[in-house]
Amino acid sequence: MTLGPLFGEALRSARSQKVPSLLAILLIAGLCLTVLLTSGRAVGAQQSVLGSIDNISARQLIVTAPEDAGLRSAVIDRIAQYSLVTKVFAFGPAVDARNTVIQGGDAVPFRVLFQPSATHSANDALGSARVSTPAQETLGMQLPAGAVVTASGDLLGVIGSFEPSVFTEPFEPLLVSEKQANANERIATLVITARSVADLDRVEEYVATVLGVHSMQGVSIQKDASVARLRATVDNQLGSFSSGLVAAIFGLTGVLVAAVLYALVFLRRKDFGRRRALGASRTLILALILIQIGILAAGGAVLGSLVSALWLSSTGDPLPPTPYFAGVAILAVITALIAAVLPALSAARRDPIRELRVA
Repeated sequence: MTLGPLFGEALRSARSQKVPSLLAILLIAGLCLTVLLTSGRAVGAQQSVLGSIDNISARQLIVTAPEDAGLRSAVIDRIAQYSLVTKVFAFGPAVDARNTVIQGGDAVPFRVLFQPSATHSANDALGSARVSTPAQETLGMQLPAGAVVTASGDLLGVIGSFEPSVFTEPFEPLLVSEKQANANERIATLVITARSVADLDRVEEYVATVLGVHSMQGVSIQKDASVARLRATVDNQLGSFSSGLVAAIFGLTGVLVAAVLYALVFLRRKDFGRRRALGASRTLILALILIQIGILAAGGAVLGSLVSALWLSSTGDPLPPTPYFAGVAILAVITALIAAVLPALSAARRDPIRELRVA
């Protein structure tokens, strides 16, 4: 018998035994529901906590270099190509700048902002700059327009403003003029954002190898190591709790599924005996039982996953990621199939003459 007819026969067998089939579906659904409402909820909370820890400032590396180190803007493109880096930019040396219409006014740092060459934003015009909101207030400008003069005597026209972001907050107040990395000019500060806190160490190692400086003397690579340690601790503790709980639940459920399947096979012993007497092979009986259990387990896994997702959503708990839902469902089906192997072998090895004998 080919696979298609086997599926059809397995479905008919499942429908003919409504109570045992429903019990098997509910058992697998209960397995998925239990795992997703306990360990799944913990995984969702774990992802939420790790997401909070993985804020942008915690994922940043800040490289500072003295003038004689020879750190150039071309390094930005090399770092931007690394898969574990999500953002990189650099600042040139800071120069004080003051509003030209306010004699003796407060100064703000003026920096050249270098972006990767692949960034499609237009470069600021030569001799122009953009001002952040805090810098605009410090300079005494009512509008983000006017002129500033730097300590080195350069005159810059202010052509617009920008709101501070989590990337620029450590450098506020800020007056910038944007250039692309291929300018290959001197930079003083390099800011790299890693994909996650867990990737910081590898990003740091990579950055140290591609800086291209004359000497590492005076070059500083700063990161928040305490956040990385906290993330590793949270990840390990919550992860070990979840995996232990899942193993216990699946182990217990596997025993219960095996018991239910033994009962199901016992109830169908006459049917299996007739099939064997009519020429069905042991392999066919084994395949028929496993396919039937696989269908019931898949239905139960889908049902349990849907109910648990609705439950978690209604209670406001964080949902585990989609791959976790899929993993639990697949593992539930595999558990049911493994638990069904012994009952299926028992059914396939039964003596048809004994099963058909009338007491």
